[in-house]
Amino acid sequence: MEKTKFPYNYYKLNKGFTLLEALISLFLFSLVVSTLPPAVQLIRKYEKQNSSKYQLEWHVFLAQMNVVMTRADTQEMTVIDGKLVYYEKDKIVKIEHYKKMLRRVKNGGHEPLLLGVKHVKVEKVNAHVFQLEVEFIDGTTNNGRWTISGRL
Repeated sequence: MEKTKFPYNYYKLNKGFTLLEALISLFLFSLVVSTLPPAVQLIRKYEKQNSSKYQLEWHVFLAQMNVVMTRADTQEMTVIDGKLVYYEKDKIVKIEHYKKMLRRVKNGGHEPLLLGVKHVKVEKVNAHVFQLEVEFIDGTTNNGRWTISGRL
């Protein structure tokens, strides 16, 4: 029996892709390209939400203010000369704009609450609602509003 001889350079003679190889590569390419627009859209949405470098600091400040509202004697909370003034354990505490920060002053010392602050507006909307508007140096503005209830 005689063996059929294949030329040793069979693969060199048949250059190119088969139809199946071309379809598979086209499918994989289209799969990769189809995932790009949603990924780009997700990245843009994330950048838009976190555009300000002060955004994280603002959220920490809101959490601190929620703690302040629960610890403070809210019956005595008021706004004087653009400063939020209240009592905490029979001591006067002020939240005020100082240089480029929003600080909390207590017992002669101060605690920075927000940095990079350009302008602060504190107002008492009514007997139970305070509003705080902060403009940062980069021009972004954030608002906070707290509803308080006096202790019984």
